[in-house]
Amino acid sequence: MIKRALVLPVALLTVLVTAFDAGAGGTPPGASHTDSLLSNAASTAGASALPGDPIQVACWSTVDWKKFAASHHFRSSIDGYINYDEMSIDLTTGRCDAIAVIEKTSGWPATVHGQLRLSNELQKLMTDAAWLRGADTKASAECYGLQLIRPVARVLGATSARAAKLSLLYWRYLYPKKSRQYSSSECHKGGQLDIGLVSARWP
Repeated sequence: MIKRALVLPVALLTVLVTAFDAGAGGTPPGASHTDSLLSNAASTAGASALPGDPIQVACWSTVDWKKFAASHHFRSSIDGYINYDEMSIDLTTGRCDAIAVIEKTSGWPATVHGQLRLSNELQKLMTDAAWLRGADTKASAECYGLQLIRPVARVLGATSARAAKLSLLYWRYLYPKKSRQYSSSECHKGGQLDIGLVSARWP
């Protein structure tokens, strides 16, 4: 994930889709169903505990992502871009589609591997938002994102049981593999990085 600028506002998430300036490189993405789906989810999940000003979120097609990457001077192989100046999160269509599958009953991952990928994508989305809303270290951003897996999954349409499973999978299998700079002994219920969100339900 590429991050630009150093100003960090305080708080966490309210996400809106807005039109992009054609000068940003590539064709401005429109408010597609996936854009709207992810924006609504990110604006709702955890907003009561960590509110914040609007953030722009957009999914770019493969062709337009290459143009966008070139205009912002980063490799197109990188799948996300956080811009603190514009308060925006830009994602590849691959990342957006990987998350959007959660709303499709027939598309729910049948394997644990697929569920782990979905869990990871949800956590990455909320971690991106955390950076824009006050997270000041990699460890805090990761921990906030972890806590928001369950609530954002619920908003996206997952059942309570499936949302809880996604959160548990990340906590048990992915978080322990994080390096020291991305993890913290304070990332637990009652710890300094606990955002106190009841709906998060620590694993």
